[in-house]
Amino acid sequence: MDRAFRFVLVASILLLAAWLASSRELDLDFWVHLATGERILQTGEIPRIDEFSTTAAGTSLPPTEWLFEVALAGLARALGTNAVFAYKMIVVCAWAGLLVVAGVRGGARIETAVAVASLALLCAAPRMLPRPEWVTILGLTAVAMGVTRSESRRLRPGTVLVTWLGFA
Repeated sequence: MDRAFRFVLVASILLLAAWLASSRELDLDFWVHLATGERILQTGEIPRIDEFSTTAAGTSLPPTEWLFEVALAGLARALGTNAVFAYKMIVVCAWAGLLVVAGVRGGARIETAVAVASLALLCAAPRMLPRPEWVTILGLTAVAMGVTRSESRRLRPGTVLVTWLGFA
C-alpha cells in the first residue's frame, strides 16, 4: 500500500476524532471538578467534605478524582477554560491513534484498524466530555498495548477497551 493512502487513512481517523471531540458540551459536574481543583490548589489539601454540590453538600467526599481536578484547574488557570476543550481533543485524538497503532501491531491491515478505531470513536462520542475517565481510557489503551507486545499476548486492547467502556 502506498504511503499517500496510509497518510489519508491516518489523517481521516485523526480528523474524525478531532471533529467528534470538538463539542463544547460540558459534563454536569464539570464546574464541581473545576472548583474542587481550585480549592486544592489554594489550600494544598484534598477536600474530604463535599462543598459544592447542591444535593450532597456536607457529606463525605472520597478523593478519587483529585489529580484530574488539580490538572483541570491548573490548565484553566494557566490557559483559560477554552484550553479544557483542547485537552479533550488531544486526549481523544491520542486514543484514536493508539487504537490504530494497536490494531496494526496486532496484525490487522491499516484499513481494518482505522475502521475499528472509527467505530470505537463513534460509539464513545456521547461520552466525550472533559471527564477524568478519558485520562484513564488513554492510559489503559497504552498499558494494553504494552501488554500485547509482551510474550503472553493474552490481553488485547480491543477486549480491554470494550470491557472498560461497558463499565465506565
